[in-house]
Amino acid sequence: FHDENGIRTTARRSSAADPQGYFKFTQLGPGTHRLIVNADGYQPAQLNHDVATEGSDVTVEMSAR
Repeated sequence: FHDENGIRTTARRSSAADPQGYFKFTQLGPGTHRLIVNADGYQPAQLNHDVATEGSDVTVEMSAR
């Protein structure tokens, strides 16, 4: 979600990883984005990431079930 001046917006996007585990989102707006990652055999991972302050690269570490 994005919250600015009392207005909250929400959008959902999905992506699939390539065989090496890389994925990409484009045209993300400013602010914090919640990333939820699911993969067979692993615990789901969730993190919040602000592209403006943390950059566009994200490493998601997942634990095996």
